[in-house]
Amino acid sequence: AQVHFDIASQVSGGNKVELEINGFDQQTLITLASKVRKQLSAMPDITDVVIHQGNPEPEIQIHILHDKAGAYGLNATQIAEAVRSRITGPLATEYIDNGKEVSLRVRLQEKDLKDPALLENILLPAPLRDGQQAMVPLSEVSTTTFTQGMAEIHRKAVSYTHLRAHETV
Repeated sequence: AQVHFDIASQVSGGNKVELEINGFDQQTLITLASKVRKQLSAMPDITDVVIHQGNPEPEIQIHILHDKAGAYGLNATQIAEAVRSRITGPLATEYIDNGKEVSLRVRLQEKDLKDPALLENILLPAPLRDGQQAMVPLSEVSTTTFTQGMAEIHRKAVSYTHLRAHETV
């Protein structure tokens, strides 16, 4: 974890201490932030300890089994495009309704997105040697995990100071 402290004077006369815990593993960040909040809340002079990470949102993680995907002639981009197509839906057609252009998409229903079996059975077109295609279920070339993802992503500009060494004679 990277830890950064910033002490700012408040108009009310008190001080605000901001502690940032940064990293890539969401679960580790939540665990660390909860521990820090618990320890700080136990101190008598510290009040209003808040974790600014929003509530996690459900997330689907698809981990591609590259050896198996390669055996079917599939790569990560092809798999991602096929899955995205089923989730967001390709543009099937457009029509005009009362002067307004309406796009029609064919995709899975919202309730289906929560069903691991339906997602794992998304069929991926795999090329065959004779120019034909075989349909391979997603579960053959990946593992699917339902987890909690970040509801918010906080970005900060990072500046680096470059120091130049000088020799004095």
